[in-house]
Amino acid sequence: MSYFIRREIPELFYKAIKENPECGEVLNNLCTEIKEGAGKKCFVEWNIEDVLGVAIELDISINEEQAIDILSEMERKQDSELGITWETLECYVEEYK
Repeated sequence: MSYFIRREIPELFYKAIKENPECGEVLNNLCTEIKEGAGKKCFVEWNIEDVLGVAIELDISINEEQAIDILSEMERKQDSELGITWETLECYVEEYK
């Protein structure tokens, strides 16, 4: 699963199940899968605030949509052997300008 999946998602699913009973079984199964996997995985999360903060430090003007584009690009191209570091994030922001 993408590193954007958070622990709060099961609560959102339970709310959606109450509001949309017809899709309850699918959402309930997905919610159970996420809850059972919680704590069994380790991931590092980068978010748009990180991207925007780096852009400010580099004096590069980007908006939230561009920050999301940068995050998507990093996720798509990331190398699990090397990981994603602050330096990696700086490189992506600089390349985006």
